[in-house]
Amino acid sequence: MVSVAVRMIASVRLLGLLAVLGVEEALGGGSGPVLVLEPPARTYLTNSTGVTLRCAALGTPTPSITWVAASGEPVQSQPGLREVLPNGSLWLAPASPGGAHVSRSTYRCKATNPTGTVLSRATTLTTVMLAEVSVRAEGSRVAVGGVGVVKCHVGGTVVGGWTVATWLVQDTPSAAPVPLPDAGRYVYGSERTLYIQDVTQADSHASFMCRVLHRAARTPVTSPPTALTVLAAPSTDSPPRMDPDLTRMLEVVEGQPFTIPCLAHSHPPPHYSWSREGVGGELSTVGGGVGVAVGRMWVRGAVVGGARAGPADAGGYTCVAANGAGTDTAHFTLTVVQELQITAHPPLQMVSAGSRVTIACRVQGSPVAEVRWYRDGSPLHPHTHAHILLQGRDTLAIAGVGERDAGMYQCVAANSVGEAQATTQLSIRDSPPVLRETFIEQTLQPGPPVSLKCTAMGHPSPVVTWSLDGRPLTPSAAHYGGQRVGVGSWVGVGGQVVSQVNISSVDHLHGGLYTCTAVNAAGHVQHAARLNVYGPPTTRKPANVSVVDGSEASLVCPVAGYPLATVSWTLHGRPLTPTARRTPRGDGTLAIQRVEAEYDVGHYSCIASDARGRTATATFFLSVVKPPVLAELKFPTGLVEGMRLSVACSLLSGDLPISLRWSRNGRPLPRDPVLTETHSQFFSNLVFADIRGRHAGEYTCTASNSAASSTVTATMHVRVPPLWVVEPQDVAVVGGEEVALECHAQGTPTPTVIWKRTRDGAGVEESAAVVGDGWRIRTPRPGSLRIRDARAEDSGRYLCLAQNGVNPPITKTISLSVLEGARMEERVLNQSAAVGDSLTLRCPARGDLPLAITWTRDGIAIPASSSPELEVRLEEGGRTSVLVISSTTRAHAAVYTCQASNRYGSDSMTFFLNVVERPDPPGHVHVREVTSRHVSLAWAPPFDGNSPLTHYLLQHWPAHDASATPTNTTLPRDLTQATVKGLSPGRVYHVQVLAVNARGASPPSPTLSITTLQEPPTAPPTRLRAHARQQATVTLSWQPPAAHLSPGEVTGYQVGYHEADVGEDGDQRWRSVRGGALTAEITGLKHYTAYSVTVRAINQVGAGPPAQPVTVTTSQGVPSAPPESVKCDPLSSQALRVRWHPLPLNLSNGPVQGYKVFYKRTSNIEGSNAVEIKRTTNLETNLQGLGRFTNYSVRILAFTAAGDGVVSSPVHCSTLQDVPGAPVAIRALPSSRDAVMVSWLMPTYPNGILTHYTLYYRPLNAHQATRSMVVAGEAGAVPWVELSREVGGLDSHARYEFWVTASTRVGEGTASRVVSESPSAAVPARIRSFGQSVEVQAGGSLTLPCAVVGTPAPAVTWTHLGRDNIPQAQTLPDHSLHASVVGPDIAGNYTCHAHNPKGRDESTWVVRVVQTPPPPTLRIQYATETAIHLSWDSTGDGGKPITGYVIRYRLEGQQAWVEETVEPGETSASLQQLRCGSTYHVQVLAISLVGRGQPSHTVNTRTRGSAPRQPRHQDLVSVNSSSVTLHLYTWPSGGCPITWWAVEYRPHSDATFTPVASHLAGDTDSVTLPELAPLTWYQLRITAHNAAGSATATYDVATASLTGATLAPESVVEVVEATGSPLYLDPHVLAPVVSGVACTLALLLCVGLLISRGRARFMKGDAAAAAGEGQRGGSGAPTYGRSLAELQNHRNDSQEQLSPAARAKHEEAYTVEEPYEICPYATFSLPPGNAGGGDALDYTLQFQTFGHQDCYEGQPQPSRSSSFMGGKRRENAAAAAVGGGVGGTGPSAEIACISSQQTLPISSVGGRGRICRRNQAGEEGHGSDSEQDTSGSPGATPAHGVRDTYKVPVRLRRGADFTLHPPDSSTESNDERSPVPPRRPPHLQQQQQQQQQQPTNPPPTHQQHAHPQHARRQHAFTPAHAHVLRSNTLESVYSVEGAVGGGPLRPPTGFSDSRELSEAECDRDPRETSLGGQKGRGQQPRRSFTPRTANDYSIHV
Repeated sequence: MVSVAVRMIASVRLLGLLAVLGVEEALGGGSGPVLVLEPPARTYLTNSTGVTLRCAALGTPTPSITWVAASGEPVQSQPGLREVLPNGSLWLAPASPGGAHVSRSTYRCKATNPTGTVLSRATTLTTVMLAEVSVRAEGSRVAVGGVGVVKCHVGGTVVGGWTVATWLVQDTPSAAPVPLPDAGRYVYGSERTLYIQDVTQADSHASFMCRVLHRAARTPVTSPPTALTVLAAPSTDSPPRMDPDLTRMLEVVEGQPFTIPCLAHSHPPPHYSWSREGVGGELSTVGGGVGVAVGRMWVRGAVVGGARAGPADAGGYTCVAANGAGTDTAHFTLTVVQELQITAHPPLQMVSAGSRVTIACRVQGSPVAEVRWYRDGSPLHPHTHAHILLQGRDTLAIAGVGERDAGMYQCVAANSVGEAQATTQLSIRDSPPVLRETFIEQTLQPGPPVSLKCTAMGHPSPVVTWSLDGRPLTPSAAHYGGQRVGVGSWVGVGGQVVSQVNISSVDHLHGGLYTCTAVNAAGHVQHAARLNVYGPPTTRKPANVSVVDGSEASLVCPVAGYPLATVSWTLHGRPLTPTARRTPRGDGTLAIQRVEAEYDVGHYSCIASDARGRTATATFFLSVVKPPVLAELKFPTGLVEGMRLSVACSLLSGDLPISLRWSRNGRPLPRDPVLTETHSQFFSNLVFADIRGRHAGEYTCTASNSAASSTVTATMHVRVPPLWVVEPQDVAVVGGEEVALECHAQGTPTPTVIWKRTRDGAGVEESAAVVGDGWRIRTPRPGSLRIRDARAEDSGRYLCLAQNGVNPPITKTISLSVLEGARMEERVLNQSAAVGDSLTLRCPARGDLPLAITWTRDGIAIPASSSPELEVRLEEGGRTSVLVISSTTRAHAAVYTCQASNRYGSDSMTFFLNVVERPDPPGHVHVREVTSRHVSLAWAPPFDGNSPLTHYLLQHWPAHDASATPTNTTLPRDLTQATVKGLSPGRVYHVQVLAVNARGASPPSPTLSITTLQEPPTAPPTRLRAHARQQATVTLSWQPPAAHLSPGEVTGYQVGYHEADVGEDGDQRWRSVRGGALTAEITGLKHYTAYSVTVRAINQVGAGPPAQPVTVTTSQGVPSAPPESVKCDPLSSQALRVRWHPLPLNLSNGPVQGYKVFYKRTSNIEGSNAVEIKRTTNLETNLQGLGRFTNYSVRILAFTAAGDGVVSSPVHCSTLQDVPGAPVAIRALPSSRDAVMVSWLMPTYPNGILTHYTLYYRPLNAHQATRSMVVAGEAGAVPWVELSREVGGLDSHARYEFWVTASTRVGEGTASRVVSESPSAAVPARIRSFGQSVEVQAGGSLTLPCAVVGTPAPAVTWTHLGRDNIPQAQTLPDHSLHASVVGPDIAGNYTCHAHNPKGRDESTWVVRVVQTPPPPTLRIQYATETAIHLSWDSTGDGGKPITGYVIRYRLEGQQAWVEETVEPGETSASLQQLRCGSTYHVQVLAISLVGRGQPSHTVNTRTRGSAPRQPRHQDLVSVNSSSVTLHLYTWPSGGCPITWWAVEYRPHSDATFTPVASHLAGDTDSVTLPELAPLTWYQLRITAHNAAGSATATYDVATASLTGATLAPESVVEVVEATGSPLYLDPHVLAPVVSGVACTLALLLCVGLLISRGRARFMKGDAAAAAGEGQRGGSGAPTYGRSLAELQNHRNDSQEQLSPAARAKHEEAYTVEEPYEICPYATFSLPPGNAGGGDALDYTLQFQTFGHQDCYEGQPQPSRSSSFMGGKRRENAAAAAVGGGVGGTGPSAEIACISSQQTLPISSVGGRGRICRRNQAGEEGHGSDSEQDTSGSPGATPAHGVRDTYKVPVRLRRGADFTLHPPDSSTESNDERSPVPPRRPPHLQQQQQQQQQQPTNPPPTHQQHAHPQHARRQHAFTPAHAHVLRSNTLESVYSVEGAVGGGPLRPPTGFSDSRELSEAECDRDPRETSLGGQKGRGQQPRRSFTPRTANDYSIHV
């Protein structure tokens, strides 16, 4: 148990140290070495076995391991004898006789890296030469009836480490030795001793031998035989006398067995009774008789002992040996030495220089011999460092931390068991700033906004300032454009300081050289770049410039404008001549190297001109300042307190005025009456009138002027002589009590304090130092002297001496007066006398005289005068009183008390005169009722010893206090029941009852251990704090309730919350926090809402009162709903008005800062369909500049400071109609003698619905009125279809003009161009149709018109691309060319030819075929629990611009598709509000003006999450005697929220389950099953449901008894089932199963051979097991079949614990707690396919590491027949694992049966077996070949070319906005371009930082589950039949050569085992961890009784 505790502490330390490494890596620095593996405290080396001392450390960079000897010298390798291995281990060869090995040596390992050095604990290596070992046994001399002792002596160079394996006895020399049992008369002692009680004469003829075994050896050594010398009984009686060789001070290591022998010589043999020292000298009986067990201890006659020593066993023990001749007493002191545990807090400190640091070490365990401190592997002595102070033993304080203090600190605690060490790292955090992000040079026109940003990182956080042309930049400076310039800084993610300059509208005055400068205490850094803005040269407001003498200066001309052709400089009005030191640069700046005040001070002017000759002049004054320079500062050495000192800080140079100031340890000097400062112009003095210790420290003198500051620093050390802190005083104490002499002093260095015993007139040197004896006289800490049981000889003079090497030392002499009160050496004596005998009772008393001694008999005083029967006399000068009874009678049987008293105290001695027998203890003491505050008991009257009982004595005391004094309560003798009240809830109490008669008190009844019921906590938690630093999240912290107000156990907390303005407790919601956590987060809250939060403590009984509520307001969020009632109305033909209602307050999630209006045209016409955005703060806005008579889609969203909200659904509206444009084309052709045919095309922009056309015509050059005709418009006509009208009745000799206008309902539009033509009788062939470009959709029809005129009628033909043959089209009677189905080959040029004798004409059409867009390429980016993020690539537009996309998706198993539209230009989207853990089919298609394109290939993907997983039994279930509480919130949800529960239970005796809740809400924290029967087995069945499936877990639990006893565990503990589809149809399963069957058949021969060889042993073991079963079966009825009264008192009647049954010997190697399996170390390849199969399989190797629990959860353990036997390998089991499993039913697979030295890529795993990647519900499976992986690999491709293909999911925050939009400067803005460049989303930055801060492979703990549980589990881990061998190695090989690509397969990082057994679990005794049945016992006889009275009796405590 000690080892388990130590390793648990080590695990906690390791987790903390890994966290340190993560912090260090996040900060970009290294981490010091941390030991994670240390050599053991003791190691043995034999001549047959060598030893390897292992040592390992973590750190960055990796520490190097070396070894040092005890002297500190490095250990050098000696080939063949001692070698340091490459991995840092130290190997030592087996010892050889006469070799170079020493018998004893000490080693330490040292881990070093650049940060520091740490040392391991010391390991003592002892060489054991087995060949030189001699063993002999030695028997003692003993009288008949006494206790014989046989000791086993081990000789040789090493005698430690040997234990007796067994003792042997030979009855005769020829008989074979047989083992002796540790039972009956024989007691195995802890010091290789055998005690033989009740020795008989026959024992002298037996021979005894000891067989010893060393812990480092495997071969036992047997001693030669020896014999006891048995003496005949003497003829006379003699009183007992203790053996003088008894060891009175005993020490035992915690957890080891121990014995305390009490050997007395007397005749007749004495009776032994044992007592244990209690509080205040009272003795509580441990037990009596042979074989009596009391708690952890046992008493067997003369020997008391225990199986495992614990801290409660330590203390004093008293043995009394008594016979009729007298008594003798022996006192023993048992010290239990615990293995120390130590932790350092904090494990890492990164502090600023000059601060104070405290390092605390907490040591657990006792005793602690010493605690040492180390820094970087060297001992740290605080007295040698003035700034380092040791506060107590465990705390180190460092004041004024400097670079010298950085490194690794260790505290090492030690005792006799060994050492323990803890490490902490101290680092200095200052670092100069570094610019992580800067701006670039830009050249702009005036008008647009500009943003310049600098991001800086440093420690401490830097301050960022801006300058323009070398002058500070401020927002209000007039020459920078007034308020148009904004400068702001903030601290971003990771501590980065982000500073930004925003210019809302850039002007030429804003141009120039911008510089951002980051400054902190460690340094500064700057970046500069120009912003060029076109404009004329303009002078800025001049500002003078100051520079430091000797530095470099770059003067920028303060003239704005760009471009500037020339910049010239003048000094004092004269042109500046360039020199080597002063040079104008090409960019217009003036560079001055090594500024000199003599030459460079003055008025500078710069004249800037541009190419157009415009100039501007700026003038400023340059001043040069010299920095201060200080002389060196020194303090004298050897300063002692009381001296005087003056220290000067002198100024060597620098421009005045200069200020001088002092500081100490980084802080200003405090006021001090003895410290003064004197200042002058050139120096400052510190004057110490009287140096004191407080003046020590680091002094800094700082000189500052306007140019710079300079410092000098020196440290002042002061040696301080000792000074009393606690001055010793005279002490007087009453004898027998404990006295403490305290003497403590302080000084520099720390004084040494010594106590000495002196006498009057003696000097310090003549006095002797007080030496403690370890128990009575001891010094628990320096300066403290403790004396227990003060005696008269302790009186005298004591001197305390404190010295530290600084004179003078101090001394103080005090007097200790021990006032000895009256006391008895013995307080109780039993006397026996027969009637008529003469009896003398002697009462010797000690104490200061005079003493008054009186006698009482049964409480009645006996007169001092003599009588015939009784005589009282004084002897020995009044110190002894003698009572003489001349002739005893039955009447003399009584209790005689001798009372002695003096002025200092009194004591008594009681004589029990045994004439009659004492009563028996009360029988059948049992519990009637247990509550939280009282316990009711009852018992049966005992045998009264032939004397009436006087009373009962009821004693009770708390079990947790080993030193508690029992509370005694006297009860009437006729009472057989009582109630003890006033108890505390949830505590364990011990209760016993004694019967008392005239003889005295009976032995106590068997001690009852009773646990009171718990109560809910009675006090609220304290110091409740609430913060809302994250959106929709509140973080709470609190402190536990005050212990004195709430004494009950607190098992967790419940956090309550409700909206502050909604209601009170009725609306309160509660969430549970398990265990001792004192912080919690409440997520999923409303944004920008005030919540009232509280917390209350809970335990298994219920909840306590809540703490005072705290109101906290959550942070702002984005609006959760769109604006309502969006309306759109047309204002004109080019304007719309949009109106909407404001958001409700409960949906805005914060103050709404404005609205964004998104609008785009939706008319199916050519033109831009891009979305335009307008921002406004109003509830309506006008959209101007729109298209005429155009339909628009409008959407609106609201935004807050947190970002954009939800966009509304689109509303559609159209602008009003307008007059149309002019017809596109017009043509006039003669058609007859008096007619002209006019044709035209409709307008390009109809701007409305065309109602008609007006054809105008008039004679050319004639003054006739214009005539017109109206032509009706054709509704729905395509733009390229012409209209025509023949105008008749014309004059054949006139020429006419024709033009056309179009009209809408608004009016007549613009006229077309005017054409002229004349009628003609001879009409040549002409084509009136317009040849033009035509777009036609593929698959449609096409008709190209070719209307002709001519007389005679022209002949018409068509050609395509110059060819007459047009197979895909036909010519219609009206000469039109018609194609019924348009294909891609129809595109091209078509020409219509017309000719007649009068002429010919042709018209060409250009046909372009357009089609719907092709399917995009769809990709799944990643998935979350409720969202899928996807992207796509467009593969074309089909000839027309894409106007949008449609995403189609449906849930697997559903037929209906859900569609969502996406704006054009977008290539990514996310599907929200999906079902968790479900598979979806997704498509995407594009839309153009042609229509909807074909959908993409269907992609199957899955949202994250799985079915609920199984919780651990200890986390879920809490049990008491009457109820079971299920902590449902501990149930792992699998990533999907649990929606509802079903809870059922049944007693094991029932066949059906009783429902508790059939549909319990998913957010229920816990549910309690009340009114259960105590000590009863129940089976619980809980089903958790979520969107991904369900899981059912079955648990067997047993309620406790009223006293807290529990039932032994049964076989089946828990079974978990989960929904999902069977896997046996998966090809990944069928293939290995088939091949596995073949392999299994081949291996059965090997298995049969192994079984046949071990059959005899197993048959023997089975017979033993069967016998054990038979014994259990015959032990009576089952526990749950007895009556309730029997169950309640079963444990107390028998005084035996329920324990597992013994197992056969061959079963000792098989234990449920210690499985030998590959899971913690092997890495397997798992298939990526899903249960459903797919079109293609992914053969990429997926590696995963299995944990212990992962391997066997959901399947039975391998049976014994398939396990190891005799340590042989399990080749058959390994093959079975690859082949699919052995011994299972159905397709069950076993993968844990492979050797732990292998890592195999497994192509498939069986259907029902436990696999770590899940399929179906709750699995992270892959779908078909179209499925996409939603995660990416975090690592790069290895050098050998084989990529590790493990997946790490990438989570993105829902609604992540990748663009930052600053707020507009006005209420409305149409410019949505952000001046801030896009940056990495904040959530990704946080995720990256978290990954950097976390260790790569966090260590596994018992509560971690690195792998999700399989979705289908049919079997439980059944201990009754599942046994596997423990592993003999902790190493494993992580590669299989040639597995992939000929290279080793490397395990992926980032995985950790779900649970790895500790060494303590592996080493645990299998018998302790067996889960067998109840130990068989015979029926105990029960005494029936009838209480004498029914009255109850209450006892108030």
